[in-house]
Amino acid sequence: NEGGLEIELPSLIRNKKSKLIFFDFDGVIVDSFRICYESMLEVEPSSLTEHQYREYFNGNIYDVEGMDDDGADITEDPFWPIYVKRLMKQSPVDGIGEILDFVSKRATLVIISSTTNAPIRDYLVKYKFDRYFKKIYGAEVHKSKHEKIKMALKEFKSSPGDSIIITDTLGDMREAAKEGVASIGVEGGFQYRASLERGSPRAIAKSTQELQKALTTWLQGND
Repeated sequence: NEGGLEIELPSLIRNKKSKLIFFDFDGVIVDSFRICYESMLEVEPSSLTEHQYREYFNGNIYDVEGMDDDGADITEDPFWPIYVKRLMKQSPVDGIGEILDFVSKRATLVIISSTTNAPIRDYLVKYKFDRYFKKIYGAEVHKSKHEKIKMALKEFKSSPGDSIIITDTLGDMREAAKEGVASIGVEGGFQYRASLERGSPRAIAKSTQELQKALTTWLQGND
């Protein structure tokens, strides 16, 4: 248990599947761009435009100047209570539950996110998605998604070639690529298609139907 901070979801039992699918949370499971943007402005009013905020996700959000207070407890950031209140009122992306049910029978699923663990866990439980995921790798585990990917590959005894990340940001694709993990992009989240294309994903889905098709193709190719 590296770092000792990952949250296990107790309703699940590990299996021996070697295929590993990383799901980003914000923008993939729940459409939360506006929630995050408006919550950030409420904490620190600024002239930051939506476009500028989206550009932050070309890399790791915690690498953006002013977004990471070194040495501070990330869970104590005043952003989170505002974000959580809004998050829990937001419905999941339409059709995502059916996709999770489908792929969880064929691969091991984990959440990888820059959001803290607790709100992710509470949201998954609220919508009964917790049964699909083996683990949450949130902000407390490590701020680098590359490092969290390495942790998960080791823990679940998978290889980069048997793994893929589902994400709505170029930054995630870049961090996954450092470890040789492919990606599937999702439109409608934090970044637009033009940004996602720069990450050379296997596919970019503009609907949950397209996402299921892309995942099915990947699963069949990795049998």
